[in-house]
Amino acid sequence: MIKRKIILHFMSLLVLISLVSGATHALFTDMETNTGNTFTTACFDDAFVLSSGTSKATRTSIAPSPPKTSFPIASVDKDGNLALDFGEVPSGNSNNSPDVFRIKSIWRDTLTVQVELSDELKPLFKYIEVGKGVSSIAIDSGEEVQVAAKLNVPNDAVPGDYRGYVIVSAHNGFFMKKIPALLSVVEHPTPPIILDASSTTETADFTTETVVSDEADTVKEIPTEEEVIETNTLPVSITSPGGGAELCGTVNIITNVESSSATHRNIRHVVFYIDGEEVGKIQGDGPNSTYIYTWDTTAALGGKHTLMVEAHYTAGTEVSEEIVVMVNNS
Repeated sequence: MIKRKIILHFMSLLVLISLVSGATHALFTDMETNTGNTFTTACFDDAFVLSSGTSKATRTSIAPSPPKTSFPIASVDKDGNLALDFGEVPSGNSNNSPDVFRIKSIWRDTLTVQVELSDELKPLFKYIEVGKGVSSIAIDSGEEVQVAAKLNVPNDAVPGDYRGYVIVSAHNGFFMKKIPALLSVVEHPTPPIILDASSTTETADFTTETVVSDEADTVKEIPTEEEVIETNTLPVSITSPGGGAELCGTVNIITNVESSSATHRNIRHVVFYIDGEEVGKIQGDGPNSTYIYTWDTTAALGGKHTLMVEAHYTAGTEVSEEIVVMVNNS
């Protein structure tokens, strides 16, 4: 009697193993015919999807006109592939991009994603992150996060195009996507003059002539006939940021001012304005100089702001350029 029960239990176990094996084989060989199974699978290539953000870059050397072109850093081609172009950045310059591109989880459970730069690009960035000060973050199914980056191009960076990848991965690299990225380093026409918001105003040292009046003796610069020149022959241009650019954090306003000592077109000083208010003045420093004002946008209201740079020459001529930018520190 006992032997008979053992044999029956053994036969039942064999039948159960056979049923489980058959169901498992059917699940992984023909998913179309196994709608009754409780197992589910996911496409391993689609644990997350990528989309473009709102941060923009600038190129100043694109021809034909306009000389300055602003465009989104992230772009998607006709096949849905994401690519990044951080534009032209002068050596020694830094720039914030709070919303380069976005990562959305389509995984059924919590997904931990991380971002990193390939070795070719690491020396040109201070960080790339998916959270405040972190390069990895856990997100729920359907949740989307923004990827932020801060450029920090060294002063001795060799001008040229730098190509590499921004790598997005999850579950310790089991899921991975490599996004091709481009950054062009350009050099300043001359060593830049940098004026921080906390710096004191400097005054130019130029030749003067004493003029005596009835009221008091005054010192006044008298332009010669040779120095009276046309405004449109003295270009001043804001090379960074570009018009329409979205800014956050600390931003360098980079301006190139052309002059000519041979014709007395010397730069007396360069004045920076934000929304019509003077925020900084730099003493002139010879022909074809680059001038930089460092602006902390966190102290400004979000939205549109007008940047203007005005160059004053010893001949009495004033030349300016004005652009409109967006501040977004959210």
